[in-house]
Amino acid sequence: CEKAQRIWGQLLRWNFNSQDAKQIDAIITAMQTTSILQEIFAPDFESVELGSTQAEKLRSDYFRMQERLDRRQNPPLLNPSPKERVLQFLEKLEAGDLSTWWLLNREMTLKPNSNHYRNELELDLIKLPGWHEAEEATRRRIIEGAKNYIRQENNISYDWIGTNTYNRQALAGCRALLLLLKESSDFLNTLSFEAWKKWAPVIIAVPINNQHEDSYLEIVKRAYLNAPEESIKTLITLIDKENQKHDYLSVIDRFDKCWDERLKLTLLEKVKDPLLKPKCVGQLLEELLNQGLTEARDFAKSLISFPLPLVENEREKALVATKVLIENLDSSSWSFIWSLIQQDPSFGREVLELAAHHYQHGIYLNLSETQLADLYVWLVRQYSHNEDPDYSNEVLAHFVTAREDMAHLRDRVLSQLKEKGTLQACAEIQRLIQELPKLTWLKK
Repeated sequence: CEKAQRIWGQLLRWNFNSQDAKQIDAIITAMQTTSILQEIFAPDFESVELGSTQAEKLRSDYFRMQERLDRRQNPPLLNPSPKERVLQFLEKLEAGDLSTWWLLNREMTLKPNSNHYRNELELDLIKLPGWHEAEEATRRRIIEGAKNYIRQENNISYDWIGTNTYNRQALAGCRALLLLLKESSDFLNTLSFEAWKKWAPVIIAVPINNQHEDSYLEIVKRAYLNAPEESIKTLITLIDKENQKHDYLSVIDRFDKCWDERLKLTLLEKVKDPLLKPKCVGQLLEELLNQGLTEARDFAKSLISFPLPLVENEREKALVATKVLIENLDSSSWSFIWSLIQQDPSFGREVLELAAHHYQHGIYLNLSETQLADLYVWLVRQYSHNEDPDYSNEVLAHFVTAREDMAHLRDRVLSQLKEKGTLQACAEIQRLIQELPKLTWLKK
């Protein structure tokens, strides 16, 4: 029908490559029998009379396109220049207008030929063009401006924390602190507890391109040490936000330098929050176990019951808690988990597949020689070598399946037993040879 022809004709027009001779030939041939194609492709194939209205329009379009291209390749220089703009805002800041600090930050993102502000989320002023362009005397004035802003600014908004927005004045405060950490760290040692309480929520909640950068982690650490209540309150707010929107708590990484007993116990209470999603529970448990909090292991065990809960959320929490315990094994945890695996092989498969997927490149299990051998026998019977997927003839890459993960885990358990290098390991391998006679290669 005509409607369909016009749709396909327009698609052809949009994708037409006028430099391709084969495409030109194909279109010319089709135009001879299809009037709609003749109409759509007329601008490409019909002659244009010089001096006509159409010719003038094409000429005008061409010059306008060339002008845009020239502006893009050779943008005009800013007037006044970024360097002059920075000096103008510095004068206002030094005259007592604290609101110009964030505007000064924004001007520092400009280059001489910029046509818009850039890198508004960059917190390190030293990385901005305005800092590189500034003379030494200007840099000293910027540093003094940062000090005054941190000491004197009290009109700070916190209502953006826990939302998908941010506040420019607040970001400017974090920039000031990071600049002072690098250029005048002694000043931070003189800051009052009240100043840290004022800025701590901003520091913790600020959007940042690289939250693992050492300078940022150091500022978070100082905020936490000087204003722990405000820091923890903000952390909990951000955990709730990330838990609501995602399955991962990235904000925890900001406290890499802050792990003390208070923070551990706070997060132990938070992990018990019934509103926390299973994956977020698992992440917090893993962090706490990595920090050596034994109470986290006890809570993880409390989430696991046999038979598994029927409610989906509670069942997933039980599986995640078991996976975390497997990844952070001690002797008592394994005895508890192993009894569950033996009672319910489907549970064992499910939880070990979770662990194997998490550690696709191999997982180290803190087990004795006998425990490793027992687990290997169970894995061989659940995941037979004969049923392993074979991609040896594949030319292209493929997605790793759960079954492949388990084959890797099974083989890794045997390798770990061998690498023990003890007499007990030898005895256990002899036992495997007896219990798994079909694996004749075990003798080697």
